[in-house]
Amino acid sequence: MMLLKLSATFLLILYLFGLTGNLRLNDPDGEYIMEIGGATDSFKDSKIPTEFFWSYLYIATPIGNLQNTIDSKVIYDPDETGPTALLANAILPKFIGKRLEVKMDDEEKYRVVNALIVGTTYFEPYIIWGWWGMIVVFIVMMLYCIIMLRLIPVDSIFNVPLLCVLSTMTFFSLFDNMIVFMAIFPQLVLIYLFKNYSIIEASDYSFAEDEQK
Repeated sequence: MMLLKLSATFLLILYLFGLTGNLRLNDPDGEYIMEIGGATDSFKDSKIPTEFFWSYLYIATPIGNLQNTIDSKVIYDPDETGPTALLANAILPKFIGKRLEVKMDDEEKYRVVNALIVGTTYFEPYIIWGWWGMIVVFIVMMLYCIIMLRLIPVDSIFNVPLLCVLSTMTFFSLFDNMIVFMAIFPQLVLIYLFKNYSIIEASDYSFAEDEQK
């Protein structure tokens, strides 16, 4: 019964996601998004609500772009490959990486659809440095998680927020690099600062000690 409820809730969320997208584009029939995504005639003629095409497109596009890049077997110009390019575009937060002035200008030729730009965390690393680029970025992402879990112990009141942020970071890596694009990095920094320089945790322990007395 619980599985049925979860499945129904999941389908409802997917439907509402597509419905919101159609409303935002003022396109109740979803014709525009199906044109962008290259929906087949069989899908258009099926009884599946067009709202579900949004979810399919958002889930499939990142992996599709990455697969297309790998199949192309095209590596960037030598001047835009190597450790510096990898640091600037796939490892360092944007506000640091952009100062290295190593830009990637022709990513669009590796995308299945130019309007859909995400390609998972490993899209740019593969273009820059092939499989080694993907391996290095994976190791760096894991190090981010391991280091933060070491810095914020399990008994800290900031451990649960940290787990939420790290879970979000790893989940959305399916779409894009959350560290580079500053979606997660500031939150990790804030959690670390709160843990080490905030009076919240200290006062919490002192309150607990007073209760025991």
